[in-house]
Amino acid sequence: MTVVGVDIACDTFVAYHPADKHPRSFANTTAGFRTFQDWLNKLSGDSNLHLVMEATGV
Repeated sequence: MTVVGVDIACDTFVAYHPADKHPRSFANTTAGFRTFQDWLNKLSGDSNLHLVMEATGV
């Protein structure tokens, strides 16, 4: 199992995948989420992937 941490903000979101070793920022747009998905697929392949987010705000 691979755990990816995600922090969502208004304009961007940051994700950390252990295989990448550095957090990566994406635009909080449809195109940004497509780029995020491509990045996850490249790093994770067919592994069992879990995304973890902290629930904050209203």
